[in-house]
Amino acid sequence: MKKYLMIILAFVLVLALLAGCAPKETAEPTDPVVQPTGTQGQVEPEPPTGLEAAEITVQVENEWMDYYEAAAKRVTDVNSDVTIHLQEIGSFDHIGILDETDANNPDVADVFALPADRLTGLAGKDLLGAIDGQKIAARLGGWSNFDDGLGGLFKLDGEYLAFPFNIETLVVFANVKNAEDEGIDPDQPAELDEVEDPAHILLPVFDAWFGVALTNSADIALLEEEGDGFVSDLTTDWGAMDADKKAALTVLYNYWKLNYDSNATLFDADAGWGYIDEKFTSGNQGVFRIGGPWETGGMKDMTDDGKDLGIYPIGQITVAGKPLRHWQGG
Repeated sequence: MKKYLMIILAFVLVLALLAGCAPKETAEPTDPVVQPTGTQGQVEPEPPTGLEAAEITVQVENEWMDYYEAAAKRVTDVNSDVTIHLQEIGSFDHIGILDETDANNPDVADVFALPADRLTGLAGKDLLGAIDGQKIAARLGGWSNFDDGLGGLFKLDGEYLAFPFNIETLVVFANVKNAEDEGIDPDQPAELDEVEDPAHILLPVFDAWFGVALTNSADIALLEEEGDGFVSDLTTDWGAMDADKKAALTVLYNYWKLNYDSNATLFDADAGWGYIDEKFTSGNQGVFRIGGPWETGGMKDMTDDGKDLGIYPIGQITVAGKPLRHWQGG
């Protein structure tokens, strides 16, 4: 039962982490800023009810405590026999305790953060329990094949022992106040080819780390190995290109033209990020943008200390009907 609760809690805490990974002063939480929606924008159910009595401890950085408390509360509110303890300690300090003792030490949490390069060592000492990585990935959305990316490297002997938290776990940030002012429902998927104001979807395609989310939506190979050389879909004759890839590139062109015709500086690599920040700030026209969960502190600063901030899976933005997808490293 404890293992099952850990999986359920992981669903919630993975989302809660998205709202708390930038160390800064945090206000008392009001309504949860995380909007638990599926890849295509459908509303996901709240944490399951009817869990048996269980008790679990979660390691928490001090600066993120408010968000873990909100995440744990969503579980315990509907499962009165479940107890979730939040242990305030830095992740490296916690790993140090684990190194010096073992998992039976009461100061070792059941759920905790760890650096990727420590995974195999901790697993070799039988200090890590399995989680359902595929279910968490499905909850967050954005992977065509979770195992082909970094997530697959966390699978040892057929079990997932950790979940990635990096450029492969991008999310969609939404300014819900701006959305209301612009007449946009942020809970519905936003199609890039349907925006009339370029600020409604602020997609940093000028930065490859984030821009590949667009090309990944149509499985466009920018550069991949083939035999002894490399090939790219971008050198394919237009007439011979796959229809989905042509559609995505057409949307990209239309998006660039919309910005160009509007004299927007989104496609200026030197000015693009400043433009995105300005437009996304409450009181302007920016509604959606993509970014990493570690950026949430900055997002709060632009959204009235987080009161106007919504967080969605990366697939909340679509390109020619296909959801954006993560960078796949590993």
